[in-house]
Amino acid sequence: MGMFDGLARFAAARRKARVEHNTQLLLDSLPLEIQKDIGWGSGRRSTVSGTVSLYGWGGPQG
Repeated sequence: MGMFDGLARFAAARRKARVEHNTQLLLDSLPLEIQKDIGWGSGRRSTVSGTVSLYGWGGPQG
């Protein structure tokens, strides 16, 4: 893997994390009734899915 391959993977992971975060902000801004209708307002605050660990940074070694 070359230097630019790693950089491209990192940029893609950051892009995915940003899109997930923006989606969560949008869903959190909806009225509570709509959140409940779509299964989002169950009293939990979800987190970004761990994109960084998906690419091996900070995740279990293996």
